[in-house]
Amino acid sequence: MSCENLDFESLSDTEYVRECFYLYLNNEPLRAIDLLEKRKEKSLITNYGHVFIHFVSSIISFNRTKLSESSVNLKELERKCTVEQPGWLASLKSKVFRNQQRYVDWQTLLDELDREIILADTLLCATVLQILESNYIKSILSIRRAFKIYTQTFKQINDLCNQYAVVNEPSEIADTGSVSEFSNAYTVPLESFTENSLSTSSQKLSKSQQCITQNEYRYFSKNYLLPVLQNEVIAFKAELLRLRGAIYFGYGAIQLAFSFLPSHLKVINFLGYEGDETVAINCLHQSKNSTDFRNVLAVIGLLWYYLVLVPFFSLEHSDLSKEIQTATDILNENEQLDQSALFLYFSGRRQRLKKKIRYAIMHYDAAIRQKTIPRELKIHIMYELGVCLLIQLNYHDAMHYFNELKTSKFSKSFYIYLTIICHGAFEHEKYENFKEDVEEAVAASSNKDGIIERFIKNRCNVLLNDEKKGTAFWQLLCFEVIYLWNLLSSCDIETLQNIINICEQTSETNEPIIGLAFFICGSCYKVLRDAENALKFYTLCIQKCNDNLSQLQFHHIPAYANLELSNLYKVLGNEEKAQNHLMEAQQFKNFDFEQRLRLKTLSNTN
Repeated sequence: MSCENLDFESLSDTEYVRECFYLYLNNEPLRAIDLLEKRKEKSLITNYGHVFIHFVSSIISFNRTKLSESSVNLKELERKCTVEQPGWLASLKSKVFRNQQRYVDWQTLLDELDREIILADTLLCATVLQILESNYIKSILSIRRAFKIYTQTFKQINDLCNQYAVVNEPSEIADTGSVSEFSNAYTVPLESFTENSLSTSSQKLSKSQQCITQNEYRYFSKNYLLPVLQNEVIAFKAELLRLRGAIYFGYGAIQLAFSFLPSHLKVINFLGYEGDETVAINCLHQSKNSTDFRNVLAVIGLLWYYLVLVPFFSLEHSDLSKEIQTATDILNENEQLDQSALFLYFSGRRQRLKKKIRYAIMHYDAAIRQKTIPRELKIHIMYELGVCLLIQLNYHDAMHYFNELKTSKFSKSFYIYLTIICHGAFEHEKYENFKEDVEEAVAASSNKDGIIERFIKNRCNVLLNDEKKGTAFWQLLCFEVIYLWNLLSSCDIETLQNIINICEQTSETNEPIIGLAFFICGSCYKVLRDAENALKFYTLCIQKCNDNLSQLQFHHIPAYANLELSNLYKVLGNEEKAQNHLMEAQQFKNFDFEQRLRLKTLSNTN
């Protein structure tokens, strides 16, 4: 839908917030914020839209002042949502004496359900901010409370949908043990709606039409009263469907977040439930197809899942064609956002996963040319551009993008490291003060013991010395990054063959890490589905590492080589060798990206 000639004042609150969300995504964030500011006091829905937009802006910018303001806004919205709730004594009386809450009309109930969903959404957003503030106890309590509200409100809405025979069947939201006591917390007396509506209409009729006959009354009821009630029921059903779509978004987001956490974590045991990835995605798809303003948020969540999360957590040989096709369908369904910087980013991700790097670069370039693109999104897209150019082995242009990213608040040492190795990969001239730059960036990092920082520090201590290195030395370090960041599968056949040729021609004196050249060759052959050569080079890598144990400074190469051999032998049906190499991989400790290997080991055993 085009927003150019749209009369915003004539829109309902739900439509108003949805169109503001579209404006925000369509590179008009200031206009969206201004429109929501004007109408934020009109209703709880518009107030929520205003608070949520500011929450998203604060997360994107990661500005401490904006994050604090967003936290205050969320607390105020939570207060508004809870101010009309009955106190604990009234709630206790209701449960003890089984009092049923009677609503004056349908709209009152719908407003109550809307308020409950907004409260749960507010708690969900507050959880994100609390995690960023490292306030984990509060975040656990908030997410637990949000989950309970989503579950009990969904049951209430679902019961209403069933009683009114609403056609769209919902995806099941599991009734987990931790919230089973809440499943019957609300019982809605549906009869009260019809009784109130009929009695009110009859009273009006009796006062103004007391002289009409019984036949005239029946005729009037059939042709006037019942059509009015039927229209109200139709509108009520439509609102129920919208509210169910609203519930699906929040509940799906919670389920998706927890589905990627290992089940043995204490936080999972404390909460009393685990995430279900299938349920999460079904919920987000239902929300995407709803009329609620959260449908656009569900679209973003699904695109992030299919194009970012799944590729990141999948094994290198995984077939992502289904995910790519689903993401393509979602992008095609939202053509009104095809010039949005965020959606251009998703289009670029899709092209990269399809190995169409040239088209990915075109989409990313179009995204960063948008004048109102948030700085943080621009930085992320510039990183993607650098990665795409690195995949093409275009070290010179990749270096320029990584060099610009050095001004970023986050991962500065990593961008400097990428700049250094790309610089060395295309020319022999020395990169001035490169070791000092890296050490300074690592020292200034807020997370000095982070995975990336340790990775950079190890290479800074051993590799980045004053000795003159050939281009092959730096190219091999580029190939190491390509492997560790799961980028090899995005390389085309010609690029993979070029990498193999460079590795085979590299002399031992120019190899930065023992066994790295053989390891990269094996990984390239694996992507090319040449199992024989992949087995050969992984085996050579392990043999070379074993022959030089006294000089071996980086143990991630033999560890990953054993894991890759285990995967290959498992595919080939040799379970004994697969198990042996898996056990060998598990023997290595305290190496780069050890946790990632543990996750892959876990996937291999399932």
